[in-house]
Parts: sequence; C-alpha cells; structure tokens
Amino acid sequence: MRVRRSARGLVLNDRDEVLLLRAEDTTPVDPANPHILHYWVTPGGGVHEGESVEAALVREVHEETGLTGVEIGAELWLRELELDLPKQGRVHSHERYFLCRSKETMTTRAFLTENERGVIKEARWWPLEELSASAEVIRPPGFVALVREVLAGGPPPAPLRIS
Repeated sequence: MRVRRSARGLVLNDRDEVLLLRAEDTTPVDPANPHILHYWVTPGGGVHEGESVEAALVREVHEETGLTGVEIGAELWLRELELDLPKQGRVHSHERYFLCRSKETMTTRAFLTENERGVIKEARWWPLEELSASAEVIRPPGFVALVREVLAGGPPPAPLRIS
C-alpha cells in the first residue's frame, strides 16, 4: 500500500478560534468509519515529492483558505490511518499536525484545486466552546480535547500520537 505523507494545521486566530473546513465526500474515504461523509477538518493535505512538510502546509493552507501570512509553529500530533482517496485509491496516510497562527481571518475559495472544490464546501472560524457544543463530526477524533490541551499548556515537548 502506498504511503501518503500529509501536513495539517491547527490554525488559530488572535482570539484562539479554530479554522476548520467543512468536507463532503461522495463516497467514504475512511474505511474504518464508512458512515462519515460530512465532517469538519483542519486545513492541510498531501506533501509533494521533494517538498518539505512545512512548505506543503503553507501551500495547502493557501489553496484551501486563501490565507498567506500563516505562521507555522511546533509540531503537535502524529496520526496514521488508512484512507480510500478518490483518484488515488487506498493509501496509508501519515499525518503531521502543526500549530499555526494567523492574523488574517478572511478566507476565500478562489485558490481551491478542482478536486478540493468538489469536497471542501466551507471554511469557518470556530470558537472552541461553540465547537465543543456542536453535534458536527470533527476530524480527527477527540479534536476539541486536543486543542484544549494545547491552549492550556502549550505544544507538547514531542508530537503526540493520536488515533
């Protein structure tokens, strides 16, 4: 099975609101959770051959949100899972999550790729309390608790493995 390296960002604004993207899949991408087709996820995506994880994250955040001045900080979390990606098939996904800060808050869909445009339906800044009270599916699992830990105690000394 092909390994897909990806970079994702916990993007926070000056009010510690979390930037998430609403995704709608037409077919299940997570074989462990085939019932989940609509969910919110952090910005990010695949790392191209020869590209650093940080450069991939800057590129993906810009494509998916239009934000340009995002500061990439500490690596927070590592996650591995199998995914069934459209046009790529089954992959073993290695996700690396980084703490990011943005003074800019206006998002745009103008830079989405054709594939992203089909899946990403909305970008939204969420206050953490509203996010924790929401019935929406947030990926990765346990996201709100993970964010609370970062906001309360700062980044972990080494990236945490998450489910």
